[in-house]
Amino acid sequence: MSFEEKIKNAEKTYWVTDNISSWEEKSKEINAKISAFIALSRKEIGLTRAEFANKIGIPQYIVAKYESLDYDFTISDLCKISQVIDITDYIKDNINNQI
Repeated sequence: MSFEEKIKNAEKTYWVTDNISSWEEKSKEINAKISAFIALSRKEIGLTRAEFANKIGIPQYIVAKYESLDYDFTISDLCKISQVIDITDYIKDNINNQI
């Protein structure tokens, strides 16, 4: 599945949200969109997971978790990621209106 398809699927995947509150559902959707954006952006700038991990000072397996579409991001995570990927503008332009 391409990253573009993952982003589209993040917008319409509901099975993961059965039996949870609307806020939890929205949070899962937002995290999936951020995950897909990170994966797509990392590839666009030509970095492997290992290279990206090295640049932000985390183990490679954490990058895989970031890109899993099911990671619960913290502010600390987003700050680390923003050292390499301009995630702030993505969140401002695509996520803020959903919160």
